[in-house]
Amino acid sequence: MIATSGRQRTNQHPPTLCARKLPDYLSRIQKQSIIALVFGNEQNGLDNQAIQQSHCQISVPTNPKFKSLNVASCVQLICFLCSAYGRQLAPNDSCEKNSDHQPTMNKIDALINTISSHAFEEAHGKAQHDIHKLRQLLFRLKPSEDETNFLHGMMRRLIKSGIDEEPKP
Repeated sequence: MIATSGRQRTNQHPPTLCARKLPDYLSRIQKQSIIALVFGNEQNGLDNQAIQQSHCQISVPTNPKFKSLNVASCVQLICFLCSAYGRQLAPNDSCEKNSDHQPTMNKIDALINTISSHAFEEAHGKAQHDIHKLRQLLFRLKPSEDETNFLHGMMRRLIKSGIDEEPKP
């Protein structure tokens, strides 16, 4: 998921990418991956939660005196850049193994929920910060669907075996 925003966020945000570099960024993503572009409304843009759910945030360089674009112009520009990526596509690699496919957001969220329900403290809102850090870590690591399933299964087995308890000598 790629979010668009004219505003820089606080320290809890995904990496920001200049729109000029979008075709290069897209060329490094697996060809069979589904890419979602998220645009906010013209009045408020995207909220912080939508930005935090994203793999990266796209920033369109604009005049410093007028930092935002209307949403139609932004959609047109970003879609044009994505079409530039589309023209660079090589032949169809339909022979790739399923284990290389990217996991769905539901699978990533399920893994994060399993980990956070047993590993993160709720005190002082730290859990939300930790969840965000874990999500960004997983986005950077880009685990395959098979690897995500493996991690989730491993976490469930550890939880079931009582990892919350102190190890016995």
